Amino acid sequence: MINNITVKFLILILTILLYSGSSYIIFKRNSVIKDKVIEAIILNENTYKELKDLQESNASKLERLNNLKQENIDLRNELNSLF
Repeated sequence: MINNITVKFLILILTILLYSGSSYIIFKRNSVIKDKVIEAIILNENTYKELKDLQESNASKLERLNNLKQENIDLRNELNSLF
């Protein structure tokens, strides 16, 4: 027959195993969350860089468009002055 000390020892061992298993699961979950956060940060940085590139591209296109408009105005004025 199992005595009282053996039962308490088994309960202690089972409690330790339960806590270490829970800690491992929490650690793994936190590790997965950390990886997802890092992945999101990298994606955010890449998106920010792409957005900055698009803004620069749009700015240069807008400048080119304004230059073409001014050229058009100048050519129209020159044409009008001929008649």
